[in-house]
Amino acid sequence: MRQARVRRQPRLACRHDVRPNHDHIAVQPKVILDNLSAALEVALKDQTIIARFAELASPMYPKGRRGAPEAKAMLKSEVAKWEKLIKSAGISASH
Repeated sequence: MRQARVRRQPRLACRHDVRPNHDHIAVQPKVILDNLSAALEVALKDQTIIARFAELASPMYPKGRRGAPEAKAMLKSEVAKWEKLIKSAGISASH
């Protein structure tokens, strides 16, 4: 009798394996970001989308604040703000 070969699936990364890297926003080709931004602007004019944001009580960023450079700047400032607070409180992820 022949033994069946079992192929092992590659191990998927879990959240403990992933280190935050927020620079991925800046390294995407400009043409891709431009296309995504244009599609986003079209979608955000759709009344269904606008109504859903209102249902969720989620604010829509104004047009000048929702591009890749703006997202990167906001993320950078949020990380700095929370990092300062976490360090001053003496919080760490270690046991």
